[in-house]
Amino acid sequence: HRGIAPRAINQLFNDINSRIEFDFKVTCTYMEIYNERIFDLLTDLSSPDQAADYTIAEEKDGRGTFVRGLAEVEVRDENSTLNLLFSGGLSRTIATHKLNKRSNRSHSIFTIYLQQRQRSGVSEKIVHSKLHLVDLAGSERLKKTMDSIDGSTGDEVTRKESMAINQSLTYWSSAWWPWRGGVSRTSRTGRAS
Repeated sequence: HRGIAPRAINQLFNDINSRIEFDFKVTCTYMEIYNERIFDLLTDLSSPDQAADYTIAEEKDGRGTFVRGLAEVEVRDENSTLNLLFSGGLSRTIATHKLNKRSNRSHSIFTIYLQQRQRSGVSEKIVHSKLHLVDLAGSERLKKTMDSIDGSTGDEVTRKESMAINQSLTYWSSAWWPWRGGVSRTSRTGRAS
């Protein structure tokens, strides 16, 4: 079965191909958030530039909020977009622990930027849109995660990764609940969960 991201990409290009009265420019970025740091999944991870600090920026009349410095790749069709998604996904940070032999140790955001303009040239207006496809690492129970497959106690790296994952999910949850129009989980239950 195809996942949500491939199906969304398929639907996007079906819509683009059905709108013959418009020209589209489609570009993509792909980042990993690992231990509170941003990594570009569309560049060579062995590159010394990979250690660069990326900054969050905002353009009022265009891209909106984005991460400055990420590689942005132009794509022409569904297949080239899926190739970026899958090849970048191979560079994500993974580890083995008791509960999962291939555990993603990071969050990732694959962003598709669209620029749309009329082919007729009647209007010079460019419409900017973007779609974020987000894959969040699952929450971790330290007691269960820290026991390795061979029965030994897990290492310090896995412990720190698990704590960073849980902390970032807590931040995400506290930002998401009010946005969706619901009552804060903290005020409803007396604790953040």
